[in-house]
Order: sequence, then structure tokens, then C-alpha cells
Amino acid sequence: MNLEPLQHFHISIVVPLEVAGIDISISNSVIWMWLADLVIVLFFYIAFRNPQAVPQRLQAAAELAYLFIRNMVEQNIGPDGRPFIPLLFTLFYFILTCNLLGLLPGSFTPTSQIVVTGALAAGVFLFTLIIRFRLYGMGFFRAFAPQGLPTWLLPLMIPIEVLSFL
Repeated sequence: MNLEPLQHFHISIVVPLEVAGIDISISNSVIWMWLADLVIVLFFYIAFRNPQAVPQRLQAAAELAYLFIRNMVEQNIGPDGRPFIPLLFTLFYFILTCNLLGLLPGSFTPTSQIVVTGALAAGVFLFTLIIRFRLYGMGFFRAFAPQGLPTWLLPLMIPIEVLSFL
């Protein structure tokens, strides 16, 4: 038995697939992400299979999981953030479950790969840009020039504001 300390981070192709010249192979990373999805769905399905007015332990844990995200959104975004609770809930528990599954001996942590975290970050970034443009239109760019800023500071402040936004 050859023990390699970085084996935990090595991506290996399990099922090689190619469609129209595009590699869509199933790797150990994909399998562990599917497993994380399955764990989340099973947990909430079992927790809410027979909902009761006075929740049992599993239902109470699932409700607490939801309330944790809802309260965080309401404290940081306010009531306008309610439409985004499902997205934030899904992202939070997907990342949490992937990381917790990665603690199991012999498992794989999909979020240890920059491709996974980069794709999640890019998706959230694009989502926020779309929402901001829908809400503010071209007025979105006014955020890069703070109100009351002297005109001569604009060439310095706009790049700083753009970098801080990114």
C-alpha cells in the first residue's frame, strides 16, 4: 500500500466521455459533488417527510439550518434579500457538505480544486452583476464615483472602486 499525502487532491477520470469533441468525463470530483448533493437532498427529504407542528430532532435541525441562512441574509441585506435566500442556502450547504465529506478518510474534497471554487465564484459574480443591472440599469456605474467626490480625484478613485468591487 503506497500512501501519498496529496492523493486526497488528485483528480482521476472514472468514466471517460466525449460529446461533439468536448470532454465531459466523470471524475472523482464530480462523483463527490453528486454525493454531496445526494446527502443534502436526503437529509432535507427525511427531515421534512412527515412535518409536524412540534418538530422532532431532525426536522428541528433542518429548520434551524434554513433559519440560520435566512437570518444572516436579513441581517446583512435586509428584507430586499429574501428572494436570494434559496441561492445562498443552496451554495452554503453545498460547500459545507463538500468540505465535511472531504474530512472522511479516503474521500475527495471537490472544493479543494480551483476550478470548482472558481466556477462557483464566477457564477455568483455574474449573478450579482445581472441583478445590479436589472435594479439600477446604467446607474450601477455611479457606485464607482462616490457622491460629493471632487472631479480631480475621479481618475484615482474609479480604479480603486472598481478593484474593490471585483
